[in-house]
Order: sequence, then structure tokens, then C-alpha cells
Amino acid sequence: MFDRGDLRAAIGANVLTAEQASRFEAFLSARKGSGDSGAVIGEENLRFLVNFNDIFITIGLIILFFGVTALIGSASMSSILASGSIMSGLIVTLPVAALAWVMMEYFCARRRLLLPSMALSVIFVLFMTAAATVIGVSSASNEIMSGEFHPDNLFQQGGSLGVSIWLAALGASLAIFFRFRLPFSLALSAIAAAGAVYTAASFFGDINDVVGGPLLVVMGAATLAIAIMFDMRDPERIRKDSDNAFWLHLAAAPQLIWGVSALVTGSNILGGSRQARIMRCRVSCFCLCCC
Repeated sequence: MFDRGDLRAAIGANVLTAEQASRFEAFLSARKGSGDSGAVIGEENLRFLVNFNDIFITIGLIILFFGVTALIGSASMSSILASGSIMSGLIVTLPVAALAWVMMEYFCARRRLLLPSMALSVIFVLFMTAAATVIGVSSASNEIMSGEFHPDNLFQQGGSLGVSIWLAALGASLAIFFRFRLPFSLALSAIAAAGAVYTAASFFGDINDVVGGPLLVVMGAATLAIAIMFDMRDPERIRKDSDNAFWLHLAAAPQLIWGVSALVTGSNILGGSRQARIMRCRVSCFCLCCC
């Protein structure tokens, strides 16, 4: 496998021109990104790390964003306190989310480093969700101040806010997938979609009933069906479709296991007697072994 040192040596030996080396490097990067280079048919090629440096880069990015968030927060604290508006929280959330997106353009779109890209995608989704939360809470606060808020609708309005927050996370994760084709973002999308459905379903019953089994099985089966669709598009297991399927399988498995376990034992995942919890654990372990 060629690296940049080999290309520089080829340029120095007048084997390749600088332009040819640049085009050749772009060609190799494109083949690596499409999953065609050196892949063995039938084998899983989930590329979490290129080398150990990815771990250090990821740790550095996490430390960087902790520092950037603290810096922006402290710098804008005076204006936030002066305005007294909840919307001023966007001064912190949106710049950090924008920085995460810009850095994904480099680490994901250009360098194709998966582990740093996964960390940046989580940061972007979290801060975009935080921005959506700020907007939703500010809207509810304005209704209270204007006298349009009705206490009888507290549960409904709180649930609507919860659904909108989950949908914001879904939109942010889908934006990452359609821009960068990052397989990990599909797991975030599946989690966000499930959260929105469970929150919406809580309008029609107690949360214990919502996670009591049937809905978990339905959502897990829907996620599994999409994962199988990606699997069918890549039977040789050499392209990104198999990576997409892996992350969706990972999101579907807990829902199916907990849902089937709740249906078999007759109790939800949040409660039940000690004997029911033991039985639920045994059924979950059996389902996990079968998977």
C-alpha cells in the first residue's frame, strides 16, 4: 500500500510529477472510501481505525471542544446575563456545532478518519439538539409570559417539545449521513427516530406501557428491515453498505431483545418483580446469544 512518503520519493526521483502524484493520491483515497481497495469478498471490513494516531486525534478533539465550549460560554456569559433571554443560549450551541461541522469537512470528507469523524458527529448532533432545546424552551417560556399557556396542556406541550428535540437530533444525524456518508450516523438516526416515536407514543399511555414490549419490537423490526436492505445491496461485504447495516443492526438489537423479553415475561424493562427481572434477564441473554 502506498503512502505519501512513497509519493514524495517518486516525485523526487522524477518518476511522477507533482500533479500526477496529487491525482494518484486522490484516486487511492476515492478507492479507499468506496471500500474497493484490497477488500476480501465475504469478510467484514469495518474500519474503525487507520492507526493508533486516530485515538490521540479523537482525544485531542474532545479536549478541544471542551475548551472551546468553556471559552465561548465564559466570553458570552455577560451578554447572556444582560439579555436575560433563553435564546441567548444559541450563542454557545450554534458556534460549537458549526465548528464540529467544519472539522468534519476535514477529518471525514478529506482525511476519511472514522474514529475522529464519529466523535465529531456525536458533538454536532448533541449541540444541534441543545440548540433545538433552547428554541423550544424559549417558545414555551414566551407562551407562559404572554398568558397563552394553559396548565391543562402541560403534558401535551412537554411531549411536543420532547418529540421536536428528538426530531432535531434525527435531522442533524441525517444531514451528516447525506453529506459525508458516515455509517455511524445511521445509528444516531435510528436512536433519534426511536426516541421520537417512544415520546410520541407516551401521549397514548403510561411510559411503562410504551416500553412494555410491542412498540420496542415494532421499532426494532423496522430498524432491522432497513439494515437488511443495506445488507442485500452489499452481499460481497466489500462496500460501505455493509458498514451502514452494521450500525443499524447495533441499534435494532437492544430494542428487539428488550421487546421480546418483555413480551415473554409479561413485564416491561423498567419494572416488575424480582422473579420477572430474573426471567427477563435470562430471555435477554438467550436472544443475545441467538443474535
